[in-house]
Amino acid sequence: MSDRYKFRGKRIATGEWVIGNVLEDATGLFIHVLETYKHKAGDTHISHTHKVDLDTVSQCTGLTDKNGRMIFEGDVVTDGRIQTRVIAWDDLWAQWAADILDADGATVDGDELGMLSKAYFIEVIGNRWDDGDLLGGQS
Repeated sequence: MSDRYKFRGKRIATGEWVIGNVLEDATGLFIHVLETYKHKAGDTHISHTHKVDLDTVSQCTGLTDKNGRMIFEGDVVTDGRIQTRVIAWDDLWAQWAADILDADGATVDGDELGMLSKAYFIEVIGNRWDDGDLLGGQS
């Protein structure tokens, strides 16, 4: 669960997704990425900070899909059945949810992500920013 405090966002400069810690200052929102390289003489740590699009910043749920891929807020997942769901925070129940959306993008049903990920083979198949077509065009 050490990944639960990671965030991701799309770099403004390149559109590339980056994962790390969120930083904010007067000029915008940034993702701070720390990379570790293993060497015989010891580890080398290199730090990068990237300005990201505020609308794309999302938090890791702390869970992984069936392939070991981290699940983030806004990810589009398949639940092993025929339903496609989007990951969102449920304020009412204070938990991550896997929501089913209607044609207008409104939540019509949802399940607690932790329980769903144990009962089915959840797989991340995209995200709402890059793959809105997976949600019927709603993002």
